[in-house]
Amino acid sequence: MKLEPAIAGFSYHSPLARSVIQFMDRELLSMVQFDLRTVLEFLGLPLGEASADSVVMLVEKVACILKENENRSLSIDMMIQQLSRDHNQLEHGTEPAPGLRQGIFTLLGLLTMLYKTSHTDPTEFFISQPRNEHVVTNHQELRNAELPIGTLIRFFGRFIPTVFDFGEVEVKNKVAEYDANYVCVSTLNAYLLTTIGRVKIVWSDLLSDHLSFDQYSRTLHLFRFPSFCALNYLHEGGSSFFDWFVSHTCEWILDSDSDVSIMDTRFNSREKLRAANNSMHREVLLSYRLLFGQHKVSRDLFNKRENIQASSEGIMDPLLVRLCGRAENAKSLFQDNSVAEQACYDTETEFPFFGPQLVHLQKYACAGKTRRFVDVWYDRRDPAQWLLVWVVVILGSLSLVLSFFQLLVAIIQTSMTVKG
Repeated sequence: MKLEPAIAGFSYHSPLARSVIQFMDRELLSMVQFDLRTVLEFLGLPLGEASADSVVMLVEKVACILKENENRSLSIDMMIQQLSRDHNQLEHGTEPAPGLRQGIFTLLGLLTMLYKTSHTDPTEFFISQPRNEHVVTNHQELRNAELPIGTLIRFFGRFIPTVFDFGEVEVKNKVAEYDANYVCVSTLNAYLLTTIGRVKIVWSDLLSDHLSFDQYSRTLHLFRFPSFCALNYLHEGGSSFFDWFVSHTCEWILDSDSDVSIMDTRFNSREKLRAANNSMHREVLLSYRLLFGQHKVSRDLFNKRENIQASSEGIMDPLLVRLCGRAENAKSLFQDNSVAEQACYDTETEFPFFGPQLVHLQKYACAGKTRRFVDVWYDRRDPAQWLLVWVVVILGSLSLVLSFFQLLVAIIQTSMTVKG
């Protein structure tokens, strides 16, 4: 099954796209027997051996509806009405069956990689227990399918970070609420987090989980498919499925505490919205370099352990290996000056989306105490202290060596005196 027409021209044969499409293929085929069965039967699309082609056709239809409808009042029920026009299956004003609503909702979550649905209750929209602290509930009534998609999504919470200080509008920058605006490779890397901070890294299929950190369980979730972000970031053939979806739900990526009406001034065109999406995808890609790729010991950690954990049932994203396990610069990977690596990053300019999460992680890492002597060598959170420790160690070692030689000389002299 090839999904590239449905996700805006991503080539199936591209190394970037292959792992993402393989994952989506697997997930979609598993949905045919439950989540999508009602929708396919409703549209008269064949099941059985032809179900793969039917799913691709359904995805293409949904993508076209999102692309062609500029109106942000588009709802799941309106999408179902438009899907049924060619088949005259649903009279205008008739409430769609619960299975139809569930199927479209599930499909939108997979193709944007923002949420997964749960089959807890067929009479409600349920999503799997979110790791994102900004997702405030995991269920709501099916009748909300008649509401605009943006409103439906906002009832769950925020699946991606709020936009901070992006574009021409001045918005309260929440990064300033933290003690420092900079994150540095020396003070924030996977090795420090997993050894000194005793943090467990969990790799997730969901973009919305990226950099979600539970300090009490010491669990950090990272998105395992950076190729999905790279495809969206590098895509030049118009908007991607992600862009189309966010264009209908863009209110929920804004700062709800801000008094500024950003909707009318900043995201009043798809070009501006795409620029915001690009910024977020760029930050996700750069975050792998910050945590792993720019730090040698963290790269070794990924190559020895985390790459196995990051595999999704045999599907491994090759870009994840390059970003986390190799020393090559991100700029050479993407041939883009905006993905330039630095020893320290100003979160206000380099991470307007994920800055607060990174600053919080850095503060946690800096609060940890070194427990093993071998960790002292790699712990360079405080360069002056690190240098002082090793100066003391070296001078102390030299003193011990000199003392040993002095003792040896004294023993030899004493022995010669006794013999004489």
